[in-house]
Amino acid sequence: MRSAALGDQLASMAAPSVPGKWVQWRVTLSATLALLSCGMQFSWSSPAEEKIEAAQIYLTNDEFSWAVSLINIGALVGSILSGVAIDRIGRKWCIFSTSAPFIVGWILIYVGTSAPWLYAARMILGVAVGMSLNAVPIYVGEIASTELRGAMGTLCLVMMNMGVLFEYVVGPLPVLTYQHLAMVSCVAPILCGLCMLFVPESPVFLVATGREDAARSSMEKLRGGGYAGLDEELAAIKTDINDRKKAAMSWRQAVRSPGAGKALFIVSFLGLMMQMSGNAALLAYFQRINTEAGSELTMYIAYIIVSVLQVGTGLLSSSVVDKSGRRPLSLISCTLQIIAYALMGGFFYLKFHEGVTMGNLSWLPLALIAVILSSFNLGQGPLVYVLVGEILPQEVRAIGATSAALCISIGSFASTKVYPLVPQYSAFWMFAGLIFLVAIFFYVLVPETKGKSREEIRLLLAGKTGEANKASP
Repeated sequence: MRSAALGDQLASMAAPSVPGKWVQWRVTLSATLALLSCGMQFSWSSPAEEKIEAAQIYLTNDEFSWAVSLINIGALVGSILSGVAIDRIGRKWCIFSTSAPFIVGWILIYVGTSAPWLYAARMILGVAVGMSLNAVPIYVGEIASTELRGAMGTLCLVMMNMGVLFEYVVGPLPVLTYQHLAMVSCVAPILCGLCMLFVPESPVFLVATGREDAARSSMEKLRGGGYAGLDEELAAIKTDINDRKKAAMSWRQAVRSPGAGKALFIVSFLGLMMQMSGNAALLAYFQRINTEAGSELTMYIAYIIVSVLQVGTGLLSSSVVDKSGRRPLSLISCTLQIIAYALMGGFFYLKFHEGVTMGNLSWLPLALIAVILSSFNLGQGPLVYVLVGEILPQEVRAIGATSAALCISIGSFASTKVYPLVPQYSAFWMFAGLIFLVAIFFYVLVPETKGKSREEIRLLLAGKTGEANKASP
């Protein structure tokens, strides 16, 4: 079934129905290299923990937890910076500029010899993460054709998972020291910066800043010079922006506006729960969890199994998100995670609270982690980025993306800092409860956006379902 879905995706990509599809995929891949670097930050701590000791950098448990979680404080700063930058210098150059703090952060890790060095490095890397999480989904959502928007949105999380996979596979290699790992990881932001020099700016940003000739040139590059619908698409962008400018609103006005306010609330809540519900903690403390479970499987094999499953389910999500719809995927994803987290909590409760010998089941936590992370990457994770690009109106897009990125950082900080402080079983049951709230939220408040135009989505968010149905072709 999975191979058939992937086959359908490849067939749809090969079909000539979407103008400029290969250019759009290449541009999206270039932009999401910034998210590849983000994924490296989320998983670096797990393989690096032993290498830090081998490099004779001695950290207490509390110091290491700060080194893990401080990246999220930096991300808060980066989110605010990019919220201003994406409407000043543009989406393209905002993504390009993330390369600098990524590179500086890795250099500090390379030369660092104590906890303060790591704190500074992780804060600076966090700035780049916050900027990337804000700017990339907006850019991808604005350059993608309607037919490709969902699949390209899911590529955001696929690339982050590739970054996680990279650190999990390369990090534990005995030939790499702590310093070597930093050097190798620095290649990704350098490559991102180079690639972003050769991609077009978002046509939406160019129209919004009055550069219509540049917007036409950008659209021709993205859709192809012979694209018959170019004038129509540019006119639609211009009309939408003009309408939004007339209805320009402040943050307070946006929150009170039925459509825009609901969109802001949706992306902010889902961004918060994306990491607070356990994903960040599992990635950061994966080695510790597997060791405490008593798994006999080597960590290197465990890393590869989990990471490959993450990437595979992310690709599967990109192949079905525009076919099955956003809501069904989210509900399936949340249900599987709830069950797996509940079982994880039960395992550690029996082992550490009741003293039950779990030798024959030592493999279970690793299997459940694989289910959790795979399910997350099937629906809950990528859909946050899809919705940021889809449902935020132009007048609040920068504010909304900034809010989502801030909430992702807050949720990640909370889960990575709190997890080591509470019993494992309590943390896992808490994560199950939070994901249950996410499932209810998706079912009650999030509209189905599959195949919908921006105007139809706006009407749905404003509660005008009848008008949205009439606007549907």
